[in-house]
Formats: sequence, structure tokens, C-alpha cells
Amino acid sequence: FTSLEIWLTKLEQHLESATAADTAKQIADHGVAIAAAAYQGGLLREPGERHSAHFDHFKRRLDLCQRFAIPKMILAADFPPGVSRLSLGWGLKSLAEAARWAAGFGVQLALEFHGSADFCNCLDTAVSLICLSIVPKRSFRNADKAVLRAASTSPVPRRTSSAVT
Repeated sequence: FTSLEIWLTKLEQHLESATAADTAKQIADHGVAIAAAAYQGGLLREPGERHSAHFDHFKRRLDLCQRFAIPKMILAADFPPGVSRLSLGWGLKSLAEAARWAAGFGVQLALEFHGSADFCNCLDTAVSLICLSIVPKRSFRNADKAVLRAASTSPVPRRTSSAVT
């Protein structure tokens, strides 16, 4: 293997007792590249103190990605249970903001969905969320309809709570 995915929490813990320079040298000495960093959660939650803390942590992690030349960071599609139109709108705005921050650090984002999640549990929904979040002048008022339309065409069975209310 010539590359690996690194868990950001493990990297952060490692850096509590080692320098970034020594860590980067150790990785390079083994001829390994870090292909992606996993993962950041909490960005798709509604605004508030916890949301701000997650974004601050995200920015520190972008700095780590830049420092270690990690080209991609994986974001968890961790919408809260019972997604509402309001929380969907906040999630889309958060994805767009995260993408702008990541671009400033030279990092690409990847959205990871989980089949067991209440929402964003299939490829169609994940792609719709990404597309809706990168269109800067698009209104979010009909975003839920587009996401639900994409989700309804997926062959993946979903729980009834997958719908936006």
C-alpha cells in the first residue's frame, strides 16, 4: 500500500506527544501518502454554541490537512433525527460554508452517508445535497422537494423517518 486514510482524532492524539514535523517525516520515511482524513461530524446541525464549536474544530482539522498535505476530508452526513425544512436548510448552508473553508485550505470534501441513518442514507440523497449546497444563488426553500424527489427514486429501503417534515 502506498496511501492510507487517517483518522483525525488519532492524529490529534498523536500530536499531543509528537511534533508535526517529526510525524510528517515518519510518514514520508515509510513512503506513504495520506489520501484522506476521516472524519468530521457535527457540521450539519442547527446553529448554536455546539455548531460553532464543531466549525472551530473543523477549521483546526483543515489546518492539519494542509500541514500534512491531506487532499480530502470526509464529512459525516449526520443530520439530526427528524430532519425538518429548517434543519435541512441549515445543513445545506453548512455544507456550502464548509466547502468554502476547505477550498481556502486547498482541501476537498467528501460526504459520507450511512445506510442506517434516518436521513441522507443513500447515494441519491447525498448527491442531491452536494449539488444543492454548491449552487450559491439557489433558493433553499424548495431544496427539501429536490432532495425528497432524489431520495424517492433510490432503490435503497428507508425508514419512514427519512422524509423531511
